[in-house]
Amino acid sequence: MNFIHPEFLYLLFIIPILIAFNLFYKGKRTLPVTTLFIWEKLHEERKSENITFNRLRKDIPFLLQILFVILSTIVLSQPVFFKINRKTDKVVFIIDSSISMNSGIEGNQHIDRAKERAIQLLLGDHKSNHVMVIKAASDTEIVHHYSLDTNQLIDAIRSISSTDTITSLDQAITTAFSLKEIPSRVVVFTSKLPGKTSLPSNETNTVTWVSMGNIPENNIIISNFDIRQDFSINRNYQTFLRITNDSDLKQYFKLKVFYEDELYEVRDVVMTPHESKALMISMGQIREGLVRIKIDANDDLVADNEVFILLEPEKRLSILLVTSGNSFLENVLNLHESVDIDLCESSNYDEKINTGNYDVVIYDNVDKEINVFTDSILICAKENEYTDTQKGIVSPKLLDFNYSHKSLNGLDLSNLLIDKSYIVNVPEWGETLIESEHGALMFCGERDNKKLLVSGYDLMQSNFPLEIAFPLFISRVVRWFKGYEHKNWITAGETYHYTIPGTFTRDSVTVIMPDGELHVNSVKNNLVAFTDTMKAGVYRIDGDTFQKRFVVNFQTGDIADKNVFSKNIIPQKKPGISETTPMALWFLFAILSLGALVVEWYFYVRA
Repeated sequence: MNFIHPEFLYLLFIIPILIAFNLFYKGKRTLPVTTLFIWEKLHEERKSENITFNRLRKDIPFLLQILFVILSTIVLSQPVFFKINRKTDKVVFIIDSSISMNSGIEGNQHIDRAKERAIQLLLGDHKSNHVMVIKAASDTEIVHHYSLDTNQLIDAIRSISSTDTITSLDQAITTAFSLKEIPSRVVVFTSKLPGKTSLPSNETNTVTWVSMGNIPENNIIISNFDIRQDFSINRNYQTFLRITNDSDLKQYFKLKVFYEDELYEVRDVVMTPHESKALMISMGQIREGLVRIKIDANDDLVADNEVFILLEPEKRLSILLVTSGNSFLENVLNLHESVDIDLCESSNYDEKINTGNYDVVIYDNVDKEINVFTDSILICAKENEYTDTQKGIVSPKLLDFNYSHKSLNGLDLSNLLIDKSYIVNVPEWGETLIESEHGALMFCGERDNKKLLVSGYDLMQSNFPLEIAFPLFISRVVRWFKGYEHKNWITAGETYHYTIPGTFTRDSVTVIMPDGELHVNSVKNNLVAFTDTMKAGVYRIDGDTFQKRFVVNFQTGDIADKNVFSKNIIPQKKPGISETTPMALWFLFAILSLGALVVEWYFYVRA
């Protein structure tokens, strides 16, 4: 037997105090003594049926007091003894909290049913197992480690809430198997149907899934959106939307545009089944402020019907374009009011770079050796460490586009044709954007605070400048070089960074969530890094001397491809491992202690 809180055993020192009190502080009583006192006492004792009990009866309350102290001490110290469990399997519960789990009505969404089903299994089939709870969102989070405490596990499950991100269930399952204690079974609660998996076959056999319902069948989604300035003299902002009718029904709904919570525009939209429609909304003379676009439709998933845009004045970007002539690229760059362009040929660009103060240098078909020492774009540049000229020029067959990157997200490059291209060597810090059968054709990345985009093909050797996606791509690349990816609107699950004004001297700020909840966030080196951005909406930073808004939008992407896991649902049976587990005894001593108190009260009343 062991004690969880052995420090309470010191309470046993109360017993000597009780004994001393009983011996030396007995109450006085008046006893009439007659000449026949001794004979009367002897006569009473002889008539008694139990002489010993009558002598001890007056001391029973005292003995019960000692027993009460002993039992109470044992209760507070919480004794446990160890028993052998014949089956102590390790089981992991993975609860999908992606945006698709928001389907359904409030209080009866997929996420609510998933949590209740997990609790049912916990109290049923897995009551004697060690259970771990994992939340699968954009990042995997271990909510509770292996435990036999059912109450704590239930609290952990109920604390999980849905997010506005997509989920990689493969990542969550891999996390479960990468821990020191490998589970004998992994149970996945999700609304996704099982498909392919990248996990080893010996791991997929131990994975079972519990479906909370199918992916929303009647759903309208704002699949992508972007904003840029038009070609007019006033350079008005335009918002580009792509809306998808992901259902078998013809949909009629209203598209509402709000500016600072006031209705700005309403459109009636009609969409055929599975139609994807691109829309453009002109913001007129609006230069800054909050723009909210909402689909007013009665569909299965509300979370993907609304997006937020926070307009702020753009900073200027100085670009040096080193080229012998590229009118397509030059014209697209000139569309940006905040971009200053300077042109030069490759023969004298060294002097221009040394004398000018450029934010970005674009090398277009430059044959000379290039030393990258500032933010740069290399287009079919031959003498650099990234372009593989030894393999020569190839006629590539395009295989994949990285639509998850901000520069390509929402664009359609299915009609892109590239006649000739070099293969580029993607470094560890780079991210491939366009992949071919021969290797990467384009990548981007950041190293030592310098951003770089490398393209192995000449724009003139492709139809990209003729595609509608080309100006949007250049617009996003410009924004990426400006550092706008974390400026004032981000995607759910991303970290928001903000530099605090120098006049603010406190060590923390208050962040007001979209639902009104307050979060206190620390300030380090005048920088705030806020990570709790799982819900879409408008966030506010309150620093007493300043206020700042930023917006979070739901995460878009191919959710089905993100959620790939085991298709075989037959769990592999493993022999249970014998293990000693503690069983609490304190409640038994608590009952005995209460009984002793009742008995003492009875004898006290009888006395």
